Amino acid sequence: MVIRPESMKPNTYGPVLMDVDGVGDQITGEVWLCDDSTMEAMDILEGVPSGLYYSRETQVIAHDEELCCTVYFYPPNEVLLRQPLIREYGAQHHELYKPGAFNRQISALCQFGPSEQLLHTQQAAPMMVHVLRLLPDDDLLEALLEFVRERQIHAAMVLTCVGSTGTTVLRPAGSSEPKLLEGKFEIVSLTGTLGAGGGHHLHMSVSDLSLIHISEPTRLLSISYAVFCLKKKKKKKIKSYTAYFLNTNLNQL
Repeated sequence: MVIRPESMKPNTYGPVLMDVDGVGDQITGEVWLCDDSTMEAMDILEGVPSGLYYSRETQVIAHDEELCCTVYFYPPNEVLLRQPLIREYGAQHHELYKPGAFNRQISALCQFGPSEQLLHTQQAAPMMVHVLRLLPDDDLLEALLEFVRERQIHAAMVLTCVGSTGTTVLRPAGSSEPKLLEGKFEIVSLTGTLGAGGGHHLHMSVSDLSLIHISEPTRLLSISYAVFCLKKKKKKKIKSYTAYFLNTNLNQL
């Protein structure tokens, strides 16, 4: 797999697969289950009718299972064969990508009917579970990102979290300035998604220790960047302060 240079049409800096005997390496990608209408749209998007790409049934490995999938290939040429080979299309490559113009034919083929749901899975998917234990003074977000980077997990989700935080940093919705909370806070919930490419969308709720909880605080963490709901007990009423976090650039915190 290589990145098509801007000088070659379509000049989108798109990734291309080539089928050349004795050249290449094992690559990492994604497998999608598509209906006939979506596959027709994919053929148009990849330029199969015009001969820009061609498709072929190819054996791939997904979760230790061998599947027969439709893969799109770009005809090899000398310019592409001189480009650096890449094993994985990551965020640094996608930053170069220049999408083409809006195509109404593709959009029409990908439309769902009135009785169909836009967001759902067609069938159950296998799941691999990992367990991560943090120690005092570990940074929660950095530890999670390092964990998925080291194991090359590209589509991870956080199922649950048990523990407590010490010094906590949050960024309220609509604000560019983070807030620093000093003290001890129990983690009420932690959920969201993250991947080895660096992208993440995490929601977290914490409460101070004035609220009743069913277990003693387990350990303290240092600084956590995520979504927090800080609750304080005062005169039998609970005030809730909620802040939201979405793909924060750590360099801005």
